[in-house]
Amino acid sequence: MASDARQILKYVPAVFLVPMFWSPIPSSHHTAREIAGYFQSRAFLTDPLQSFYYLTPLESFSALHLHSLVSAPLLAAGSYQAGRIVSFIAALCAVALVGAFSRDLFDSRVAVLTPLFLWMHPLFQRFATHWWPESLSIFLTCAVLFLTYRYTRTSNRTFYYTAAAVLAVSVTNHQWEASIALPMCALLWYHGYKKEVIQTGLVTGASVGMVTAIKSLQPTSGSLFATYGILDYWPMLFDPAWYFRLRKLSEDPFSIAMSVTLPLALCVLAWSMYEYLVAQSERSLIIGSWIFSGIIIIALLPRGFKYHYYYAWTLLVPLAFAATLAVRRGLDTLNSRDYAINSNHLVIVLVLSASLYGFGFESGLGLTTAPSEPYSVETQSQVQNAGNELEQMNIKYGSQIAFAGGWKDKDAIKYHEVVTLSRVLIYGDVTVRERDLIQGDGVGPRIVEDHQHATDCQAVIFNSDGHISVSQCE
Repeated sequence: MASDARQILKYVPAVFLVPMFWSPIPSSHHTAREIAGYFQSRAFLTDPLQSFYYLTPLESFSALHLHSLVSAPLLAAGSYQAGRIVSFIAALCAVALVGAFSRDLFDSRVAVLTPLFLWMHPLFQRFATHWWPESLSIFLTCAVLFLTYRYTRTSNRTFYYTAAAVLAVSVTNHQWEASIALPMCALLWYHGYKKEVIQTGLVTGASVGMVTAIKSLQPTSGSLFATYGILDYWPMLFDPAWYFRLRKLSEDPFSIAMSVTLPLALCVLAWSMYEYLVAQSERSLIIGSWIFSGIIIIALLPRGFKYHYYYAWTLLVPLAFAATLAVRRGLDTLNSRDYAINSNHLVIVLVLSASLYGFGFESGLGLTTAPSEPYSVETQSQVQNAGNELEQMNIKYGSQIAFAGGWKDKDAIKYHEVVTLSRVLIYGDVTVRERDLIQGDGVGPRIVEDHQHATDCQAVIFNSDGHISVSQCE
């Protein structure tokens, strides 16, 4: 198979994910994350600076949301798929970068395998198709290491300065991107660049400090560490069920993949450490330190990983590199024993497997699965019509809206628990200045029993047995 054709094949699985762009926002899986991403982008458009002083629905406490900021211009242009488009482009860029990095670490014979192994993990496909920030995180952190690797090969300081700048930018997407400084420093130390190790530490500390200072402007004392951290939940680290997420044999391929990701990463880490100690292998150092940087995140937030599998995002690329290294050594062993084996057959198998999974499971998830919300009553056309009416009424903020009728269960307090309501706000281009659905502080939409109670507002959205209508408040 020609080399150019092999390089094109690493993009083929992406084609089968395109149907996700026809599914409504938010998707049915981890609904809260797309709600959070959308409203962050909407706030950037409505209140570019003031948005740093309030929380939007389900907003994370630990980020400046670079992904949502980059998505905002596309949202302003009228695309409700803006964040998904950014995620998809970031995933394609990550695939290209991983392929280039793989050529440097290995050779052209197996370089295409690494991005294909990346596509093979269902979590990467989910990142590529949702309004989530992790595909951008993967691209940025991979760029940091790739540029650092090039610096160690050329001593061209432009590569190092660019790597440091990308590191600083990546921390604005989410603070845990700072963990990539660990493999970056390990690689620099390996090649004797001790001054750059110190500089990298300073850049990382300054970036985290800047993000922390800006976040402190928002009205919250919450944090991921306080909610999910190891200080309160360290016993989980001694529970085998925490490592193996598979709960029943009939689960889908995504759940099966997630059940083996962390145990496999720990095995790769042990192998990398052993090989580095024995042979001082640079590849083992890169893979092992990269894996370790991802495991640190998971170990420090054990309760978070229990409920949020996407914490494993840092593990995907180094696992793909480890798989490529294993294949290369296997091919070398077979060829040394006069077996005429090449990687073309494996390339074809990986392309077909990743593509079939993407089309059959990941794209199907958005098109065929009902929202994970027991009180959903809308058809998409009703939601969009209601949103259009809000836009025509020049409704700008959630505080101007009241929802009346059968919208929610009495116990629902989060936006992802009432998907229909969230979608009306999304398709109405409404900015919401509160993290939770029910806060009683007058900055978000109110939920009332009927029209008569819809006062001190501009629009009331009524739900009567599944029929959604919009009218002016009395």
